[in-house]
Amino acid sequence: MEIQSKEADSPCTTETKPQGIMAQVVVGIGSSAGGIEVLLDLIRVIPERSSQAFLLCQHLSPGYKSLLPELISRYTKHSVQEAFDGAPLLSGAFYLVPSRYFMTICRGRIRLRERKKSDPQCFYPIDQLFKSLAVDYGEAAIAVVLSGTGSDGVDGALEVRRRGGHVIIQEIGSAIFQGMPQNVKNSAAAPLELSIQKIPSQIEKITRRMTASSKPTYVESDPHFVIDRILAEVRSRFETDFFSYDVTQIREKIKQRLLIVGVQDLEQYLKVFKANQVEQESLYHELRSRNLEFYSHPDSLDRLRQLVFPLLAEECKQKSESVIRVWVLGCGSGEETYTIAFMLQDFIDEHKLDLSFKIFSTDLDLNSINFARVGIYPMCQVRKLPEPWLQKYFTIDGDRALVQQSIWGVQIGGVRA
Repeated sequence: MEIQSKEADSPCTTETKPQGIMAQVVVGIGSSAGGIEVLLDLIRVIPERSSQAFLLCQHLSPGYKSLLPELISRYTKHSVQEAFDGAPLLSGAFYLVPSRYFMTICRGRIRLRERKKSDPQCFYPIDQLFKSLAVDYGEAAIAVVLSGTGSDGVDGALEVRRRGGHVIIQEIGSAIFQGMPQNVKNSAAAPLELSIQKIPSQIEKITRRMTASSKPTYVESDPHFVIDRILAEVRSRFETDFFSYDVTQIREKIKQRLLIVGVQDLEQYLKVFKANQVEQESLYHELRSRNLEFYSHPDSLDRLRQLVFPLLAEECKQKSESVIRVWVLGCGSGEETYTIAFMLQDFIDEHKLDLSFKIFSTDLDLNSINFARVGIYPMCQVRKLPEPWLQKYFTIDGDRALVQQSIWGVQIGGVRA
């Protein structure tokens, strides 16, 4: 049963401010061949008072818009809509992935990415949805796999289980095509195998356990929602997507702009941002900038030294190569790049390796790149570095420290992430 019509306009971020309660438990439902009929059977038996958000991912041919929203609306009184980018996951709502798009979840919002010709022929939209759901909701994530062929959903189900979530598959004997639920069952996801009629009651049991002691969050009072609207405005104006950046840093940078502009809350700031081109440029520059330190995140850097560098050296040996190549994304003003360079040089010297290295660093901000290229830092930034590094890799000039030219393997360039 294939429900499709001609292609419609691409989904986009809405300007309408949604009203309602944010879902505390989110259910991702994946299906493929033979899945539409069973999906409708499942929706018929989902209680009208269900408080979860339901994300429906049905394999569809690209280039067509599914008529599933209209069809599903006949079988439920819940809100049913084709997903749009930035949509908050509201309690008691159904969201359907549009054809030609991948749907993922980030900070309680839907993210859509258009399928490209360069994407692999065998795409796995259910896996992508489930994995993002697992990261965002952890124990409050429920993955449901219905009829379909192939293995889409297996890796995603494993990730849901790994992060404490729940996996349910359709009773295999009742599936028109048994490949997808059978492959999940054969994996380490340890799914519950239930009839379509019993799946909703199991979802309700999980939800009651997860929400017994928590209070509902209204979407209009959720600061993440306003921040996401600000980031959506930035993306539409500058074609740069900051949604995957660290949310804590994003929030702090926007709060700084609130103080500078002189407004009290995020809603007020959003109004100022929309109306003021200077403020748009200022926030964009602030979001691009990275305030880094030398030898920040020592645990991660220690793992580089102990685990990654030996593997790179061994790979060079096996391939008869003499250069280790590293790419640092979002290099900021260069501290992280030079730290890795110092560590690599120490590693090569310590093990007396006949190797050199090249580090290519890029960033969105041209000012940061230019600063990093110069390699001059105030003494207060380098004073905490090991004394051997100060002697080996810097030239001290009064209150400034200059990175020595001996670190010849570092190349700062390229305006990109």
